[in-house]
Parts: sequence; structure tokens; C-alpha cells
Amino acid sequence: MWKTSSFLAASAAITAAAQLTVRELDVGLGQCGVIELEGGKTVMIDAGPPASVDSTFPYLAAQGVATADVLIVSHAHSDHYGGVSGLVARGFAFGEAWDNDHISVSSAWVSASELAGYTGAVGAIRDVITAGWWHALGPMTTVECLYVNGRYKNGAALDTDGIENDASAVILLTHGIYRHLFPADISTNVDLPLVPWTAGLHSLVAAHHGLNDGTSAAFLSNAQPLAALFSVPPNTTFPSPETVDRVIAAGAAVYLTNRGSDPRGSVRTNIVITTDGLTGFTVAPSDVFYIPEPVAAAWVLAIVFCALRSRFAPPAGGLQTG
Repeated sequence: MWKTSSFLAASAAITAAAQLTVRELDVGLGQCGVIELEGGKTVMIDAGPPASVDSTFPYLAAQGVATADVLIVSHAHSDHYGGVSGLVARGFAFGEAWDNDHISVSSAWVSASELAGYTGAVGAIRDVITAGWWHALGPMTTVECLYVNGRYKNGAALDTDGIENDASAVILLTHGIYRHLFPADISTNVDLPLVPWTAGLHSLVAAHHGLNDGTSAAFLSNAQPLAALFSVPPNTTFPSPETVDRVIAAGAAVYLTNRGSDPRGSVRTNIVITTDGLTGFTVAPSDVFYIPEPVAAAWVLAIVFCALRSRFAPPAGGLQTG
């Protein structure tokens, strides 16, 4: 299936690459991403709105996913955290829960009942995510918070002006060579300073459900993703045609969870990406994206070096959980 050189084949044995699956679930207007590492851990990035549980829970159960080691809720909008209480009520279990600490008081975007449902579901496992936080799913697989609450992982600050979308946690998934970004609902005010860590992404979720206030041309020019996933409701104004224009101009294939307003994307409902982390990735059922072998070879060497180095000293400046 993959185009693999003898060098990469040998390197694969060294790095013990496992299969990674990334699912962008159809939750209507909202966000829910599930990361599963073969023989490793499972992470859920947001849980969709309350009503989405009727589809997400049976879908995940059919895939054999009944637990997530880590839940990350990007920000305090119910289309991102509202599904948590419903999943738990049906028997889904979380090992840890991390959020930006804004789901804490009843407010314009957090109703009293939603607050009670969320806090009751996560209880004592809840903690606050900060920029630079990271978690290892396996030897070559991590999720890392690049930005949250107006703070980047390098310490740089941004005035969010009280806009909750711009307080979203931005999560970078790395599996060997493969890199995928969950930007939640950040606007173009937030995305450009991310470029030190997002150059050469392989795939991403379009920010803010593909609306025109996110996923800037300058950010895309640096990231150059091969595939862009849009979590959108059916038959609506989502995504913005301008955002789709920018993504296509950057060279990315477009995938949508629903047929929204733009006919140019491929609808996959629950979008599923699989990758070995070394040579490329597939968007189910059969769209294959290859990583050029010279690039892959350089990354494999870097991965092996970092793996050996990590035996003697943990990465500086980060927090590993689990």
C-alpha cells in the first residue's frame, strides 16, 4: 500500500511504528476528534454538542472504542464540550479530562445545566490545560498544546479581548513523521504566530468549522497541509467559500463531515485517517497521500535520535501526563 524504500523499512523496525487512526466525527455543528494508537492510548479532542451523543456513542461502540485515556476540551462552547455528560451517562469512560478552565461558572456561553452536566461527568479527573502541556500516547506519538488562553508554548502572549474562541486550546498530534492539527475555533488573530510549530503539517481540521474568520492564507502558506477536514452541519452556510478557496489554493484536498454550502469537498461523514507515521496517510476509503522519501528519511533519523536522547533526559519545558 505504501511506497517504502529499504531505508524506511529498516527504520520502521527501529522506531516500531504502530498504526494510528484519527477520526473526525460527524457531530453537526461542533467538533469531536478521536485519536487511537494501535497498542497504545486513545485521546478525544472535544466531544461535540449534547445531541451528537445519539450518533457518536453508537459509532464509537461499533469501532470498539468505549474509553479514552485523555479528554481535551478546547474551550467553553457547548458544541465542543456538550457531549461529554451524555457519553459518560451511556457508559463511556475517560481517564483524564483537560480544559481551559472556562467551563467553571454559568455565563453567556455556559448554561447552569450544561455546567452541572460537564462538571458532574468529569469530576475529580478534571485539570487545566496550559500551553506546552503534552501527553505521550506511545514511544513516537504525542499530543501537545501549542496555545491556549492567550498564551503560546514559547511564552508569547496574545490579548483575546474576552473572545472565547480565541482562548481555545490548539492541539498538535505527532506520530512519527505525521503531524495533524486540531485548532478548535481560533481566529486568524491566533493562527499566524503558530507557524514555528506548524510548518509542513500533513493534515488539519479547518478552524471554527470552516468559517471565514479562521484558517488564514498566511498560516496555510506555511503549514501546506495535504488534507483539510471540515466539521460542518448539513445544508448550511458552513463552510465559508472563502475558506475553502484558501485551503485549495494551499494545495490541500478538502473533506467534509456533511454536505454544507460548498460542493467542492468530498463528504466522508465520519472522516477517518490512518497512518503508519513514516511514509504517508490514507483518508478512508482509498485516498492515499505520500510523504516524499527524502523528507521521510530525514524525519526518521530525527525521530531515532530523539528517541535515543529521551532515554537519558526528558524533553525540557513540557508536562507529560500518564
